[in-house]
Amino acid sequence: MTHGLRSLRQGGGSTLKKTLFAVRDTFTQSLHETLPEPHSSLAAGLILGAKDSLGKEWLDKFKIAGLSHIIVLSGYNLTIIADSVMKVVSRFSTGILPSVFGAISVVLFTIMTGAGASTVRAAIMALIILLAKTTGRVYEASSALIVAGVLMIIENPRVLVFDMSFQLSFLATLGLLYVSPLVKERLKFVTEKLGLREMLSATIGAQIATSPLIIYKMGTFSLVALPANILVVLLIPITMFFGFLAAIVGFINYYIAIPFAAVAWLLLSYILSVVDIFSSLPFATINITALSVLSISVLIFACVFVYKRRDIFSSEIDQWKIEEIN
Repeated sequence: MTHGLRSLRQGGGSTLKKTLFAVRDTFTQSLHETLPEPHSSLAAGLILGAKDSLGKEWLDKFKIAGLSHIIVLSGYNLTIIADSVMKVVSRFSTGILPSVFGAISVVLFTIMTGAGASTVRAAIMALIILLAKTTGRVYEASSALIVAGVLMIIENPRVLVFDMSFQLSFLATLGLLYVSPLVKERLKFVTEKLGLREMLSATIGAQIATSPLIIYKMGTFSLVALPANILVVLLIPITMFFGFLAAIVGFINYYIAIPFAAVAWLLLSYILSVVDIFSSLPFATINITALSVLSISVLIFACVFVYKRRDIFSSEIDQWKIEEIN
């Protein structure tokens, strides 16, 4: 990717890529003009996945706190973009056109942000969602994930072994699909207001699924990831929203953007404070051996398998009872 950016600066690359990278750079520059550091870099990470500008010190803190995933582009970002574009287009046209523009916006945004492995995976799944909506078919997330993974591996088999962002993205999605529902069943004591139970189960599910790989690669496990995520994740959408408004309005007029930038600054300050506090705790991480990683992986697989088999068995029993009654 570095070579690609260097090539673009020297005049290489297509006109489309040059234009999209110029838009991204303009947007990022507007963020830096309306927000101080490291707030502007965090906002760029949340909205565009441009996490490198945060610097090694802050990136390490996000890793220790178990919050690196919030500064990596996901399907959530792409879904927001596609839905927004479709709503605007639907005011002027009906039929297939809104979906077409939504798909185009997903592709363009993916290219603009550098088309990293996790972003491409999210983009393929988002496009499958749009296709399902347009054709009136049922969207099956697990099938979409498999399709996305197969397409990416065919295009570049190296991502399967050497691209950790692809591996984490794939595992996190698997966690959301198969582990989070099991966790949600055990969190009935948590209120559903503001989507708290859903958010908490999704966070735990993704953490469980990705933990073995993170431990294997890093040799450490974050003991503060869960509470840190609970304190932060719910505020990510609104933080992205005000950061986006601050950048767009700031590009037009700096003074008009001040109220939006002020709200964004407060939210970003809170996130940075949580990361700073949790990452500085002496017990934030522990070292774990490769054997422990294998044991954890087997345990996770066994738990999911047992619960899934239990649900299938329960369904068969219920069906048998119904047949007996009839």
